Amino acid sequence: MRIDRGPYECAGSCERDGDGWFTVNEGRQEYVAVRAGHYVRLICAVGQVERAVLKRAAEGARAAAAKGTPGPAPTPVERGDLPSKGDGAPIQPTGPGG
Repeated sequence: MRIDRGPYECAGSCERDGDGWFTVNEGRQEYVAVRAGHYVRLICAVGQVERAVLKRAAEGARAAAAKGTPGPAPTPVERGDLPSKGDGAPIQPTGPGG
């Protein structure tokens, strides 16, 4: 998935599809959803995903809801996979190369 600004310039075989473009070029297929001031490109190997699925995903892409970076978790997370004694680091005996 890519988001680019400016006008969309097609490379390869391009076919207008609704408000977007379907393109096949050099073993890749992509669907481009054109928006005001930018466009969303979903790209995959030819035949990896059906065209209709690619189109639906590109047209359904939306901006992230949150702004900025996420804060820390409100409480410490219990892992449950660490031993009760020691730090859980693997044992690496010394020897050649160690």
